[in-house]
Amino acid sequence: MESVTISNQETLFLCISKVRNFGTKAKWLLKIAQTTQKDENIRLTMEGLVSLKEIGR
Repeated sequence: MESVTISNQETLFLCISKVRNFGTKAKWLLKIAQTTQKDENIRLTMEGLVSLKEIGR
């Protein structure tokens, strides 16, 4: 998670460019990475995950 936090959109574009609507999803991933900051802060329950902005069931 720390490596995504210091990343930028252009770097993520290279990794997820084949995903539909990758530009928006890159923004979402960066927001989530900034929110969680560290791997140990990643929520592991469904309730925890859907409480993050941009994550749905």
